[in-house]
Amino acid sequence: MKALLVTILTLSLANHAFSQQIASVDLTQKLESTQPTERQKVTPLPQACAEPTGGVFDGVVLPEDKRPREISVEFTNLRDVNPQVGSDVVADIRLRNIDSKPINIPWSTDPSVIEKGQSPDHLEWEQGGFEVRLKDHRNNGFVLKSLEMPLYGSKFSPGSQLTIQPGEWVSARMNFKIEDRYFGTPEGESRLSVEWEQASRTWTRSKCGVTTGWFGYNRGFYKQERPSVTIQVTGSGPAKTGRENK
Repeated sequence: MKALLVTILTLSLANHAFSQQIASVDLTQKLESTQPTERQKVTPLPQACAEPTGGVFDGVVLPEDKRPREISVEFTNLRDVNPQVGSDVVADIRLRNIDSKPINIPWSTDPSVIEKGQSPDHLEWEQGGFEVRLKDHRNNGFVLKSLEMPLYGSKFSPGSQLTIQPGEWVSARMNFKIEDRYFGTPEGESRLSVEWEQASRTWTRSKCGVTTGWFGYNRGFYKQERPSVTIQVTGSGPAKTGRENK
């Protein structure tokens, strides 16, 4: 019996050791100065190019074992639970890995990290951020406007990505607007939740054009638990209805 109790205690302490916050980021603090990245620069086409070439590719990123990784994303603090339509709200968010496998996410606020160690003609990077969703009392879904820049990461830029082990979590402070991206924002009692968005991106410049790629994680890589917070929206915004795309 004593041996069994020691084993249980050891496992409990081991789990507790790994259940901890490992990083935090304040997304309300804007980066003061960043050099424009290669993909932001406009390069004139050579005279030999009759017309631009290139294209846009998109797709999804899946785990190698095809089993979605489970994470939870939730508000830990909401500065205003009675916001007005169109107002800005500051919130603290926790992203926790509740899976048995580690996950990797981008964790730099500096977009220039995507160019470090890479050819200026071909860039690969990870991009992520938090998306706030609202549901009104009729269960209509709305995607609210974020006031933040994305997080960036690259395997060629040490420290720009973060590995979150099972049980560990990260926290972020962000602000968003009580305003739907596409429709009017409803008044009255609503539920807020937050979702982690991540994509693997590419940018390739050829002789006569640019090809870009966007490969999302949210349709197969992550399975997200998103507890909601009840708020009371006030103001005079138009009460149109919308639907979530996801």
